[in-house]
Amino acid sequence: MNTPIKRLDRDSSIFCLFLSVFIGIESYRLDLGRLSNPGPGFMPFCGAVLLAFFSLVVLIPAIKRETGAKQIGEGFTPQIRWNKFILPLIALFGYALSMERLGLSLTTLFFTAFLLKVIEPQKWVVVIFGSILATAGVYLLFKVFLRVPLPSGIFGI
Repeated sequence: MNTPIKRLDRDSSIFCLFLSVFIGIESYRLDLGRLSNPGPGFMPFCGAVLLAFFSLVVLIPAIKRETGAKQIGEGFTPQIRWNKFILPLIALFGYALSMERLGLSLTTLFFTAFLLKVIEPQKWVVVIFGSILATAGVYLLFKVFLRVPLPSGIFGI
């Protein structure tokens, strides 16, 4: 018996698989370049490969479920936790709005701490070290390696 969830998983993953093939072909036509000197089609092509991979990750179990026995928890509709959706969305807008004033490092530190403490409550040790580690990673990636001119904020970092 095909439940609506199974059909949606199957149909959406097939759609995404065809979309990834189309994006892959078109980005290849744009010129991929080389790894040391990527062309304009390189990033869309990488995105298409990832989309195809994740489409297959969803499609294969969906097809197996159609032919298999009844799954554990089938028919169970999870309760939607709106705060897990709304609060990160509000925090993301706050992140974007405060970036210019506070700078990349401080904004990322507060944003990550908020996510780790409020959205998925963690111990304070995890919150502090996780926020510092994430901020250092973002700083190294964008400011040091990619040399993206992002706002420095009130402390100049």
